[in-house]
Amino acid sequence: MFASVGADGSVRMFDLRHLEHSTIIYEDPQHHPLLRLCWNKQDPNYLATMAMDGMEVRRQLVFCRCYQL
Repeated sequence: MFASVGADGSVRMFDLRHLEHSTIIYEDPQHHPLLRLCWNKQDPNYLATMAMDGMEVRRQLVFCRCYQL
């Protein structure tokens, strides 16, 4: 499993066994572009992302239930 962020304001989770499909686990309400993604090293159910809002960068925390497969 891996995740990515995009200019459409979404965080997508991919399963390496089925890369043609992804699951959107978060969407920025204003659809601001998301710049970076970082997993919490102590609890893999949390990740942080940064959104670009004009000239300002905002940090956001996202909770997602991630299961080991």
